[in-house]
Amino acid sequence: MSLETFIQPKNNQELIQGRLHHHLEEFLGDHKDSLSPETISALPIISKTISENIAVDWESSKENSVSYDKYKKSFILNQEKMSMGQLISSRHWGQKIAFPKSLESSLLGKKLLQHAVVHHTLDRVTTLLNHEMATNLAETYKTKDLFKSQAFEKIVERTREGMNASEQLGVFAESMIQGTLERIALDYEHLGLTILPGNASQDVLEKIDFVISTKQKKRGVGVEAVDPLYNEKHIGVQFTTNTSKSEFKKDQIEKSKLRGTLMDDIIYVALDHKTLVTAVEKWKQAGQPISGPWAYLDPDTRKGVLKGLLESVITEDQLASLLK
Repeated sequence: MSLETFIQPKNNQELIQGRLHHHLEEFLGDHKDSLSPETISALPIISKTISENIAVDWESSKENSVSYDKYKKSFILNQEKMSMGQLISSRHWGQKIAFPKSLESSLLGKKLLQHAVVHHTLDRVTTLLNHEMATNLAETYKTKDLFKSQAFEKIVERTREGMNASEQLGVFAESMIQGTLERIALDYEHLGLTILPGNASQDVLEKIDFVISTKQKKRGVGVEAVDPLYNEKHIGVQFTTNTSKSEFKKDQIEKSKLRGTLMDDIIYVALDHKTLVTAVEKWKQAGQPISGPWAYLDPDTRKGVLKGLLESVITEDQLASLLK
């Protein structure tokens, strides 16, 4: 079932809804049948209501409000210059920032506000969808694969109650990596990157935590061509801080590929648990700046993780430039 009740963008709100439609289509992929037809039909209204409520909350906020300095041509938060990617991705490590309607007075401010609404809305809508999808799939698998059914039930609990202490660091690490990639996608738009969480089905059945997509114009293609002008890739990522299980997890991914996937590839990336804990502690001691714990990993670790995540998605020249 399609989400075609979304309409083509004409004004700011419709532009936001159009982007949400596109991202939700990508998030669900061919897994829409794990949701009820009623949920699919209601998605435009759900997304619109959530996005409007988010905007109202920002407007009433008295702290951490972003502004745009037209003379410096920069976004300002607490008297510091910030990039669009820094501001929006910081929610992944708990930063609460308000994006007021006054940003619409400039073109860059309007663009920031649109992206902020879309990303914050996606966080909430995809959580709701994953909750329902996992609930339905837990029931479906109860009679044919109890292990998978229990895995879906864990997602149900997580989406209903949030993280528990035992999984908190691992989920936080995953969110930190997603946030870092999201910052890159927003601040280096020419890379054509999109970062989305994996849906509940991808999580359990394909071992995908999140998806990196890229859309880059084909070289040497003229504007008169009717065929697709872009190369597209969709890479599923299994991310972990438990390096002791690397061989087991790699084997799971290979089995997932053999069963079939719509992804161009599924990759495994690990960040040592002790290295992450050290970076998080340094970040906390520094007062939890907006840069997040990523900035407190050593340069070689950061380069290694980014290379592992992006070397199959962007060109060698683009990756070399980014790693600098």
